[in-house]
Amino acid sequence: MNPLEKLIKQKQEILEEKSEYERKITELSNMVTSLNHSIYNECGKLGHEYVTEIESGMYGETYNICKKCGVYN
Repeated sequence: MNPLEKLIKQKQEILEEKSEYERKITELSNMVTSLNHSIYNECGKLGHEYVTEIESGMYGETYNICKKCGVYN
């Protein structure tokens, strides 16, 4: 195998590994999203405890956030 073929093979292996990691990251992101929904639903059964938070600055936004689960309303 000549040096060019080795480099091409190495590139292909790295791209395959990168694709594997990207798939795993997507899978983990989906799991986190699912857990967030479960947390939200369980906290909702007990009753969310919202507190109002205001961003600093002249035009700061106002948010209602649950103290228990951190969900924004």
